[in-house]
Amino acid sequence: MVAATRLRRLRVPFPIRLRWASARARLVRHYRARRAVVAIAALVWFVLVSDAAVARRDALRAWGESQPVLVAGTAAEIGESLSSAQPELADRPSALVADDALLRPVAEGRLAWPVRAGEVITARHLLDDPVLVPAGRRAIDVPIDRPEPRLGVGSAVEAILIGDPYGPGSTSRAVPATVLAVSADSVTIGLTPGDALAVAETLASGQVTIVRR
Repeated sequence: MVAATRLRRLRVPFPIRLRWASARARLVRHYRARRAVVAIAALVWFVLVSDAAVARRDALRAWGESQPVLVAGTAAEIGESLSSAQPELADRPSALVADDALLRPVAEGRLAWPVRAGEVITARHLLDDPVLVPAGRRAIDVPIDRPEPRLGVGSAVEAILIGDPYGPGSTSRAVPATVLAVSADSVTIGLTPGDALAVAETLASGQVTIVRR
C-alpha cells in the first residue's frame, strides 16, 4: 500500500504576518522616498547647470570671449618685487584687457606702479630694467629731460616734489633718495616706502625733479 503523503500547508501566525506586511510597506515607502530624493537632486543639478550655461552665454554675448591674463593675487606697492603681488593667471573678458597686459607668468621684476588685488598686471606696472633694491627700500622711475653725467648708481640725491599732496601747508618738499639706475630718459631711485608713495602720487599730479645732494 502506498502511503499518501499530504503536504501540510505552512501556516504563519497572524502577528508574524502582520509584522512582515508592515515591514514590507516601510521598505516600499523607503524605496519610493529614495527615488524621489534622487529625482529632485537630479532636477536641481540640471537647473543649476542650465543657469550656469545661460549665465556664461549672456556673459559672452555682453563681453565677448575671455582670455587668461596675469592678475595680482594681493595688493603690492611701488618698488616691491612682482612675486610679492602673488601673480596668477585668471580669465578676463577680452574686450576689457589692455593691449600690454601680461598673458603669461614672468620670471621676476619690480613694480613701477602699485597694484590692487585682482588687478590685471600690464607691462606698465614693471620697471624696464630690474635693479637691485636694498632691503626696506622701494624703487621708482623718475623721468628726466636729459641724462645727468654726474649721476651714477649709488649717488645721493634729493627728489623735489612740486605739488606734493603730503606737504603740510606748502606745494613742494624734498625727500632723500639713492640712485639705483640711470637711463637716457629716467632715473631709478630708492626711497623709503612712504616717500616712494609720495613720489608716485606727485608724478601723477605734479612734477618731480632729481638734484644731487
